[in-house]
Amino acid sequence: MVYVPTERPKSRAGELLFLDLWNSMNGLNQFFANPQVQEQGGRIFRTRDPVVWAPAEGFNTYHLPAPASKTDRIVAIVRGMVRSRAEARRQHNALLAKRVNKSRMTGNMSHEAYFKLAPPGTPETLEFLAVDVWMNTAEMNNYYRDPEFQRGFQELFTAPPTTSAWSHPNGEWVEW
Repeated sequence: MVYVPTERPKSRAGELLFLDLWNSMNGLNQFFANPQVQEQGGRIFRTRDPVVWAPAEGFNTYHLPAPASKTDRIVAIVRGMVRSRAEARRQHNALLAKRVNKSRMTGNMSHEAYFKLAPPGTPETLEFLAVDVWMNTAEMNNYYRDPEFQRGFQELFTAPPTTSAWSHPNGEWVEW
């Protein structure tokens, strides 16, 4: 799926977010090793952050259906370092359990949690990524600004994380 930032960049440079889900590490490696894929990627991107994320085991996630009349999709991303996976899992799951109904009432459709995939033979990483999908930008912003959410959110990370919001770009994009 293809997304652009919900807020226009201050410079002329634009950003794109591609969210791909793979069920085979071999397939992923073959695809990105293909010279044509590399050449075309070079034409699109000036710089890239080719990170692979793996589902965070034991972290609560959810996917809720969208009402038929709600067709907007906004992707919210948070990325940052946690103290330990076990402590992050405890804090994350407690926050999610406490707030899932409120998030749904404000238009949240899904929540996924990941950790950066470490190269084979290296220690597991503590870089955490969460991806939420929303139906309404204003409600999403109100939810994330809520002081109760902010307290729980800030406790999860060792330093302020990077956050961003993305929406579908104008024009025709091929997605599958």
